[in-house]
Amino acid sequence: MLDSFELLCNLLKSDHYFTLLADSRLAEEDKIKIRFLCEKFNHNVVFISSKIELGLCRQKSGSISMPFGLKHLIKTRPELFTLQDELQNADRQTINPLDKIAGTSPAVQKLKEKILIAAKEDVIVLLRGESGCGKTLIARVIHELSARSGCGRPFVSQNVAAIAEGLAESELFGVAEGAYTGSVSSRMGLFASADKSTLFLDEIGELSPAMQAKILQVIQDGTYRRPGDDKVYHCDVRLIFATHANLEQMINEKRFRQDLYYRINQFVIEVPPLRERREDIEELAKDFFKKEKIQKSLRADAVLKLKKRDWPGNIRELENCLRTASILCEDRIIGADYF
Repeated sequence: MLDSFELLCNLLKSDHYFTLLADSRLAEEDKIKIRFLCEKFNHNVVFISSKIELGLCRQKSGSISMPFGLKHLIKTRPELFTLQDELQNADRQTINPLDKIAGTSPAVQKLKEKILIAAKEDVIVLLRGESGCGKTLIARVIHELSARSGCGRPFVSQNVAAIAEGLAESELFGVAEGAYTGSVSSRMGLFASADKSTLFLDEIGELSPAMQAKILQVIQDGTYRRPGDDKVYHCDVRLIFATHANLEQMINEKRFRQDLYYRINQFVIEVPPLRERREDIEELAKDFFKKEKIQKSLRADAVLKLKKRDWPGNIRELENCLRTASILCEDRIIGADYF
């Protein structure tokens, strides 16, 4: 049972297929959010209603009406929720996670070789590269190729720079009931969510020195404490970090702990910027159109023009350009004039 969109998001990012059961009495705005999340991460959603005393009537992204409780439904009709899940998971197992990284350039081939090595070894990985070059996708692929992908727990990802100031500790480690004013219930953090699995922390250089010390303790002995709780918690988490910052310079400026740097610097993967793999742009565009279900393609002159750009925003900038061009161009084939 989930009681927040945050937990739902973490669950749906998992490598396993889910049929999500949701209460049809939810607000329409919440239903739209749930449908969007399920479609984004390729899961099925079934809205449950107990108002109509009829037999089961299932529709895609629709609802089930029933005169009895949800627990009774799962107990008496488990086949409704297990068969499609098993088929979907079996289909996913035939997909090579490396194929999610588009491109055949020498830079990408070298990148994939390091990913395979990282996946085999259960070591801390540090991804270094500019913003927008695909570090989150690489972290997910490493997890999917690793032994931890079969643990049944979700791959958990968080950009620490996006955490509100003062909330990093509770987000990472959870919070005990009554720890803060207004906290009426306990909540587990990202480390607990990723136990036995993989936790990816992007922009590690944005953490405060105090939080860096707490991360260091988890790395050293696998333990942590939640705010407001004296109990020591243990976790078994594979950590992947990422940064676009110059950590060495930050150490000299006393903004990043040197002892933490040595701990996370075990296996470094340099992620190439798009300007160093321009020959992959056409394949990246095809991959983007397929992923977004856009029935369009690029004309040769458009590909040539895109290859001449420097792309300071990397793949993220390229995808934004492709999305805008696909909206503006009414034809199926997009020419250079739209870039």
